[in-house]
Amino acid sequence: METSISGRGFSSFEMPKYGYSLRFATSTSFLKFSKGKKWDLIANYADKTLLRNYISFSLASSIGMKYTPHSEFVELYLNRRYMGVFLLAEHITVSKNRVNLPQKPSSFLLEMEPYVEDESHYISTEMGTSYKVRYPKEPQSIYVDSLVTFLNSWEKYIYNDKTKDSISNWFNLDEYIRFYWVQEFSKNNDAAYGRSVFFTWQTGSQLCIGPVWDFDVAYGNKPQDYMQSPKNWHLRIRGWNKPFFSTEKLKKTIADFWEQNHKKFEALTDSVDSYSSLLNKAVKNEYKRWNISEPSDFGNSRDIYHTHQESVDSLKSWIKQRIIWIDNNYKE
Repeated sequence: METSISGRGFSSFEMPKYGYSLRFATSTSFLKFSKGKKWDLIANYADKTLLRNYISFSLASSIGMKYTPHSEFVELYLNRRYMGVFLLAEHITVSKNRVNLPQKPSSFLLEMEPYVEDESHYISTEMGTSYKVRYPKEPQSIYVDSLVTFLNSWEKYIYNDKTKDSISNWFNLDEYIRFYWVQEFSKNNDAAYGRSVFFTWQTGSQLCIGPVWDFDVAYGNKPQDYMQSPKNWHLRIRGWNKPFFSTEKLKKTIADFWEQNHKKFEALTDSVDSYSSLLNKAVKNEYKRWNISEPSDFGNSRDIYHTHQESVDSLKSWIKQRIIWIDNNYKE
């Protein structure tokens, strides 16, 4: 079967161990995944536990997000050379088994991403928010114009309407709340409306956020003290989140979701041990290949862990402390 593999990632592509994109010529069933042509091999080099993306996908799925990429841990050999432990994940793309949109020119999959002049398929709003059009491959100008008009009107609404009473005419609030809590709970640096934030939109419908993606520097895995700490809000003071919390009605709706789903967030602590056990044998090979127990300049990997279990215990401790802090502050 014809297959191609290439390097992938943005900042991660600069790391010693970087990710890959895997492409089949035809739609194919692969491992436990549904049929598809594209998969991503996530390196997780900045994450010494190797778990942050996996547990975040699991959490998003457990709280009912429409679609979360399915993933499995694999050990990769490339040209007979051992490359380490990777997370094989479904590539975020439009298809029946992934982002399920009508495959027509008036449907869009977007990713927030800084504008790059020498690349095509970028759009930008009057307020300077830029997006990469991920679907369709060849967007038609008539539908792109409609999309940009909608996004401009949406931003004017969210920043200027004080009541937000008609927000459901613009935005899928249920999906946003789920997305918000996964990102805020994990204190995900990459979800602050810079990149790796996806949206779908169809002519005449709401804007819908998701799926989630890119958690290798979440859960305290950043060198800055503010990001390492399990305390404080990270996302609700940034981007579109800030006006969402400007009305008591929306604040209460978002807070109620935390109460109603508290056990699912709490269960993540025990799940970390279960997921970690999947790596017991493979992680020994990973550490030999990349020696990631040594400090480096990527993510929070300046910390030194003598064993994989130490890094896992640190992650569990952070999650427990994060839950306690949110419990004490989510109604504010």
